[in-house]
Amino acid sequence: YEYGSASSNAEFVLLDCQHELPSGNTVAERFKLDLKKRPTIFVSGKVGPPKQIPQKHLKTGAMLTKLLKGMLEPHAAKIEN
Repeated sequence: YEYGSASSNAEFVLLDCQHELPSGNTVAERFKLDLKKRPTIFVSGKVGPPKQIPQKHLKTGAMLTKLLKGMLEPHAAKIEN
């Protein structure tokens, strides 16, 4: 499933976090995911290293959408020296 415009696009994938990688670690171990927090949702890609979505943002779809927009859409940032 994809979300957003061409400039801010998100693809959602269902992933088995218990899957063992060639390294011997599971996906959850590799990305440092806390599987006790359900549902376990993380973002990766343009946002840098994978980041687990805090539970407080999973209460409603609107809260999750707001967080994802903030993470994925380009925005201006103040640069300080």
